[in-house]
Amino acid sequence: MARVSSLRPVSGMADGYRARITEQLARLVCRPHFGDGAVAAGIARRAGAPGFKGDAAALYDRVKGADCPASATIPPQILRNLAAAADAARGQ
Repeated sequence: MARVSSLRPVSGMADGYRARITEQLARLVCRPHFGDGAVAAGIARRAGAPGFKGDAAALYDRVKGADCPASATIPPQILRNLAAAADAARGQ
């Protein structure tokens, strides 16, 4: 019988989590299928909240990009909260 190792994540996996989750969410935010902004608003709301494990600045940049149809439909208050989280992540 094989011995089960500890359940701690491998360091490389933990280091890449932030980048992986950010990339996955950035792809979801601006998919044309979700053009009504509901998914983008939910992700932006979560990214602007304390304890978000991804990169709020990268998500903000993606949402504000010209190729993101959902950016026009996200409520302004949610965008302001995401912008504040992005500024805090950038250290401003």
